[in-house]
Amino acid sequence: MPTILITGASGFIGLHVCHWLKKSGWRLLGLARAESVLPEGVERISVSGEWREEVAPVLEKVDAVVHLAGRDQRMIDPAADPLSEYRKGNRDLTLDLARWSLRAGVKTFVFASSVKAMGERPGHYDLNAPPQPTDPYGVSKWEAEQGLGEIFSGQASSRCVVFRFPMVYGPGNKSNMIPLMKAASKGLPLPLGSVTGKRSRIYVGNIASAVETVLTTASANDFFETYFIRDRANLTSGEFYSMICKAYRGNRGVYPFPPSLLKVLGRAGDCLQSILGRDLPVNSGVISRLADAYTFSSEAFEKAYDWEPPFSMEEGVRDTVEWRRAGTSPASYLSRR
Repeated sequence: MPTILITGASGFIGLHVCHWLKKSGWRLLGLARAESVLPEGVERISVSGEWREEVAPVLEKVDAVVHLAGRDQRMIDPAADPLSEYRKGNRDLTLDLARWSLRAGVKTFVFASSVKAMGERPGHYDLNAPPQPTDPYGVSKWEAEQGLGEIFSGQASSRCVVFRFPMVYGPGNKSNMIPLMKAASKGLPLPLGSVTGKRSRIYVGNIASAVETVLTTASANDFFETYFIRDRANLTSGEFYSMICKAYRGNRGVYPFPPSLLKVLGRAGDCLQSILGRDLPVNSGVISRLADAYTFSSEAFEKAYDWEPPFSMEEGVRDTVEWRRAGTSPASYLSRR
């Protein structure tokens, strides 16, 4: 039975990946600190401050590493030097683990990156577009990708697959979709009916499927591969919110409002922020994320690995809403399946 070491196994994406792989019969090891609660059926590999020495012997016994751990993106960051903290959690940790994995002979190393490595410019991106990260989180992910490319180049024994995820949603989501579900559950209409900019998203179950596809498929191209993956459809924020409202109440939940006026509201929020010295729920960044196009092509991965997302966006949204309604932990919700 193949053995997979998963970092971040207790996190949002890790929980779903573990649940998916466990059902397929993989032996799973979870790299975690003592206080972390791992999914059922995942063997704990406890680490302390000197995790490098502790994990080295374990790596010699595993077939693959799925690296999901890292410092999450934070809209309001209390750190005095956010870039330094992101580099420690997303770049340095990743590259150390990759070096140890390569030395131990691990055959496959999967790294969870982000579309934030591309920057915040509205538009459509494929793998030919140059990364231009603009925030500390995106910088740390892009620097990790560059370092992985250097580590895995010039050898032919191990491969590294990098996934750049867009907005991820599903049971256990702690941000992104939660405000929309709260509004939909109350029947609140939002002024998103005239928004035309489509955005890419991915249901966490589709991520789990893509990870297993890599683990069960021979290297498609070479020993360092980078891919965007997303759900089949790109939707506007209004279309996505309508889908959530349909899952809750069966109504559309949006009304038309000129996008130009939304941008005016965003600029007004920027002015108030500068006066008050704190972030507000409405500003130019928030409006951009709601109204501007931000899409990515997953065609390269789909062709290289003969993969299609097994879940539609409707199924992913319905699953997320059902979890929210159940009022249970993601682990408890998944255990019922």
